Amino acid sequence: MYEIPTKVYLDEMPVLHKAIETYLKGLDLDAWGSGADNWLSELACRRCDGFIPHSHNHGGFDVCNTHSSELNCYSPEECKDDCQCESDILLHGFRLMYEGQENGIHTICVYYAQWDSGDYYGINRAPTIAEIEIRFKTVNGLFTKLKRFINKTLKNN
Repeated sequence: MYEIPTKVYLDEMPVLHKAIETYLKGLDLDAWGSGADNWLSELACRRCDGFIPHSHNHGGFDVCNTHSSELNCYSPEECKDDCQCESDILLHGFRLMYEGQENGIHTICVYYAQWDSGDYYGINRAPTIAEIEIRFKTVNGLFTKLKRFINKTLKNN
């Protein structure tokens, strides 16, 4: 008899879930130096009223923080003494989306994006600047590849 495969969500694997959550909370993403802690949110991955997740969405996290500030002056000559400029805060962050496992090999896709603080959708619709698919068997294997990608991405952006 044919068995329907069971979808296993990231939050159903407490060791992997907690390890990723702890790592993301400890990332130094405050490039602007605002002193803000990382904002961490868990991705919705289960079907509910008004939300139908993609079949590859098994859970994950978004983590972000301040990246920089842009000054928008409408008359730059006035900004020297009594600045009437508006400042936009730029944010940046990573989305880690767990896509399940097959034959003991897990897959996580990681995306990096930047967006303006006034953007209502935030990371959800921000253009992807860098991405990687990480396949791993152990938590240590994941973190070796994840750290390399994050460090390289932050250095270049």
